[in-house]
Amino acid sequence: MDERDAAIKEKLEGVKDTSLEIKQLEEQAEAVMRAARAEISAALNKMKKETTAELEAKLQEGRQKVEIELQDALASLEKQKEETIKALDSQIAALSEEIVKKDNLLTGSAEELRHHHRSSIVIDELSRIQTVVALSSPLQWGR
Repeated sequence: MDERDAAIKEKLEGVKDTSLEIKQLEEQAEAVMRAARAEISAALNKMKKETTAELEAKLQEGRQKVEIELQDALASLEKQKEETIKALDSQIAALSEEIVKKDNLLTGSAEELRHHHRSSIVIDELSRIQTVVALSSPLQWGR
């Protein structure tokens, strides 16, 4: 019986030792899990920061490209505007010259008409004078 009690006692102590080992192993496993979670969290945060930095850099690069394209487009529009204004200025000058020429022609035509009208009056008046002179000539009296 003593032997049997000693054997049971030995087995119980072995079980107690095993439960103590299991508890220690569980604590170690928990510590490893916490450390792994912390590493994963740190790695994720690092990746997130790197990805954010890359995206910001690409976004900034894209903004710069768009800004350059916008400046080029604005410069092109300004050049087109200046060319259009120059073209319009030359057309305005040509139209102004044409208007002045037509005005001069009209003014000249009006002057010619007035002169012609005066000439007609003078010719009519001369014809009347000739008629009067012809009627009042001595040859006519003698008849």
